[in-house]
Parts: sequence; structure tokens; C-alpha cells
Amino acid sequence: MNTHEWRHILKTIIAKPNLHCRWLATLSHLENCGARKIMNYQPYLGTDIELLQHAAEESRHAYYFSKQINKINPDSDNKWPLLAGHMGKRFLHRLDLGIARLLQNTKIPEKTCLNNSSYLLTTYGIELRAEILYDLYEAELQKSKSPVSILSIIREEKHHLAQMEESINKIPGLAFVKPQVLALEESLFKDFEILLKKSIGEHLAKSA
Repeated sequence: MNTHEWRHILKTIIAKPNLHCRWLATLSHLENCGARKIMNYQPYLGTDIELLQHAAEESRHAYYFSKQINKINPDSDNKWPLLAGHMGKRFLHRLDLGIARLLQNTKIPEKTCLNNSSYLLTTYGIELRAEILYDLYEAELQKSKSPVSILSIIREEKHHLAQMEESINKIPGLAFVKPQVLALEESLFKDFEILLKKSIGEHLAKSA
């Protein structure tokens, strides 16, 4: 991830109110997908209090991002087209599917639930990306004196990442899969970035 380039992307997004609304709608969608994905693990993992808390916090993040749109456009009905096309809609699903396939070829103890391992590794990849991206986004928000702030979300995402790393390290052999998970996530994120830039270019062309 080229942080210099991403600072420019985020600066461009923040400078255009309607584009910024679409960005927030996209982040809200991704957080909501995360919450739903977490809840899908419940039948396999049972009623786990930490998992329920994580799902609740991701849902709150989705709500929070959506509410920030009103700070930019008070008259918004929040029905904004997402950025990055299909990758904006299916990024998390593709990552989760890729990790599930990876785990099928990985030797981990039989007593370890594959769904739990998939949950931990998928969340690890997402939270690590969120930590980097959200820190850059918050920095640009502050530079532009935007009414939007995501500091509360950043704190919770950092906590989630620490939880995932701790849980992964408790499962023999699972930590060795982390580099492969990050390589997969990086590949998918590059696809997302390409389509995001295309969406931004199309938006700017239409508004010119």
C-alpha cells in the first residue's frame, strides 16, 4: 500500500462533498458486511460473548459511517452509490473464501475448528488494513478540518486487531499462515484500489 498515493486519494475524496458521501457509504457497507459475516460464524462457534461484541461493534461502525454523511450533506437520504464497483460490495466475501480455501490445505490440529480459524484470520487481515487506512483517513480529515472524525472507530479496530493476534497465537501452527493471509488481502486490496480510482475518475468527470 502506497501511503503517499493514498493520502492523495483521501484528500481528493474529502475535498468533494458528494464523493466523500459515497466513500462513507462504501465504508458503512464494508463494516456492515463484516458484522453479517461475523454473525454467520455463530452456528459453528456457539454463543461467544466476544464474537457477539465484535459483531455489535462492527454494526455500530456501519451506522456511525452512515450518520457521518449527514454532517457533509444534511439533506442526504443516504442512498449513495458505492465506490469501487463489485469489489466494494464483495471484498470481504472474496477474502473469507480465499482464506477458507487456504486453510483446507493447511495442517492445523484436528481439534481446531476451521470456521474459528477462518474467522480469526479473515478478521486479522481486515483489521490490519483498517488500522492503516483509517489512520491515514483520520489524518486527512483533521488536516482539512472536516466535521467528520473516526477516532472512536480507530480505537476499537486496534483493540480488535490485538484480540485477533492473541487468539491466533494460541492455536498451534495458525500464526504461520498469517503471511499468506496478508498476501491474499494485499492482492484483493489492489483490485479494490484500481476500481476505486476508476470510480473516483468517473465521478470527477461527471461533476466537471
